[in-house]
Amino acid sequence: MGTNYFSLAAGETKRIVSVLAYGNTKEEIFQAINFGRIFVNAGFDVQKMNNAISIQSVLELPGSKTIQWQTGKPGGTIDVYFSSDNGITFSRVAENEGNDGSFNWNTTLVADCYFGRLMVIAKDGSGNPIGFNVSERFSIDNAMNGSPFLNIVSDTFATTVFIDKPMLSVLVLIGDPDNATLTLKTSYSIGGGFTLYSNQSVQTGSIPQEIKIDLVNAPNSNTLSLKFELSDGVNTVSATTFSFKKQVVRTTLSASNVQFISKNTSASVQINVRDASATTNDSYQISFCDTADYGKKKTYSVKNMTKGSMIAENLPLISETETDLFGGLSLFVTDVKTALSNFIWSNTSKVKNQITITPLIISLDLNPANDLHPYSHPSDYSIVFYDHIVDTSVTYYGSAAIPLKFKTMNTSTGKPVKVIADLSYGMNLLFFEQVMGTERYTWYVTFETKNDSLPQPGDTLSIVMKKGVSLYDTLLVKNIALSVGGDPEFIPRQYSLSQNYPNPF
Repeated sequence: MGTNYFSLAAGETKRIVSVLAYGNTKEEIFQAINFGRIFVNAGFDVQKMNNAISIQSVLELPGSKTIQWQTGKPGGTIDVYFSSDNGITFSRVAENEGNDGSFNWNTTLVADCYFGRLMVIAKDGSGNPIGFNVSERFSIDNAMNGSPFLNIVSDTFATTVFIDKPMLSVLVLIGDPDNATLTLKTSYSIGGGFTLYSNQSVQTGSIPQEIKIDLVNAPNSNTLSLKFELSDGVNTVSATTFSFKKQVVRTTLSASNVQFISKNTSASVQINVRDASATTNDSYQISFCDTADYGKKKTYSVKNMTKGSMIAENLPLISETETDLFGGLSLFVTDVKTALSNFIWSNTSKVKNQITITPLIISLDLNPANDLHPYSHPSDYSIVFYDHIVDTSVTYYGSAAIPLKFKTMNTSTGKPVKVIADLSYGMNLLFFEQVMGTERYTWYVTFETKNDSLPQPGDTLSIVMKKGVSLYDTLLVKNIALSVGGDPEFIPRQYSLSQNYPNPF
């Protein structure tokens, strides 16, 4: 990635700083630098670089391996590197060895492995690297028990951002130096911890194996990731995929089964059937909580109203991710951020007067006892302007009590809104409202008006908000088993009435 365009006057000097990421370890960085030096020293000639050295064989002897090579130029020295993970990473095992075509390596100094490789770097008489070559795969199986090897080689998660098929195929490289029977566990995560999903036996193989995973019962989510754990009974290794979007088709309960006891949100809320065989006629009440401090996750709770028991209480709610199962069902919310949607002036001459309305992320007071814990109230508002004083601003945080010729109302709750007002330049308002019995700061409103177009008596400003799910939303789920039909594959397509012979009657 290059810089943006910049000017450079005659005689002017500017410094450009570049940052290159070569790897996660010091060894990886040195290797990347070496590869770059080799390419430069070969005159950027790939053929010349490849011809500089060629590994002929890796001979196995008890407790050792002998690597043999040929170089295009005699003299100089070689460095030898070893990889136990099929060439993903290398560590140096010998430096400045004579370029005599052979090197004997004591393998008892490293752990046993199945996907071993050696790399030889050739250097000229001045110590400059001029070429490298990597051996074929080999195994080391000495007296100790080596760890199994696991690597996800499928590019599915690098190139596919959306998966809508229930069956997923993943290519993995699996190996064990002792050829032990291996156990592969698959777990999934939607952003937190991992949940065990499947368990199967696998065998060592020198080529990638296809692992099929039926994801139909895993939750739909835009942040799903999989973790594979491979064990030989003693040692366990793991590999985790990038997160990906998984949204397979679900049966969604209709409006006759899902009733909002109270609804305030403009978000999409639906109930998905994930396990039809587990559905019952129990009724469930689902509620939400969004009153935690700014930036913290919303939560949801599920109560079995038929049995009078809580199934889930204050669990994290993640947008576009199915919740944990309850009675074969999952809640699926495509949430929206509570924010300004639109504002409308009753006087059309004021339509160009802009306003901004934002949450206050930081506390107004450094004393935690006075912290009003800002809350993004999912409500609509109106500000009505008069020709006489109708309200007074509150005196929180040392603010002066200012007579106001306007009144602010929460039109969703029908309650007046307290404000701190700054009228020294335009209009700036801080809203304060009761939330669950506690007074909290809700919104900061700024009017971008000119002096000749300030609001006049009789003007009304209506503020319309986009509303995410909140404590003002509660829904009831009922009569599920009566609505969830059987699998269409097993429903008869034709019926025939024949003589029942012999007739038992």
